[in-house]
Amino acid sequence: MNLRHAAALVPVRWYLMAPPPDRKDEQSYRVHWATAAPLSQWETASSYDSARECERSFQARLAHAEEDSPEAAKFVGAFQCIASDDPRLKPNLNK
Repeated sequence: MNLRHAAALVPVRWYLMAPPPDRKDEQSYRVHWATAAPLSQWETASSYDSARECERSFQARLAHAEEDSPEAAKFVGAFQCIASDDPRLKPNLNK
């Protein structure tokens, strides 16, 4: 078996990723989220065996957040489902 075939056997997980906090507004006590931050800095909210499972979880969380508050919906709406082999998850070591 060559290396390319071995790589095909590695299962791909799916991560529901949440943006990191950017700053806190001291007057309103609201946290602003760094949605433009590199994915390597985002937090893993949960992991799944398939993209479909990840997307279902995202939709359920978003629906729940929309019932809670506009701020919660804005935060959860920024979540992304990302495959574990996505190169954007690796830190950029060239900086």
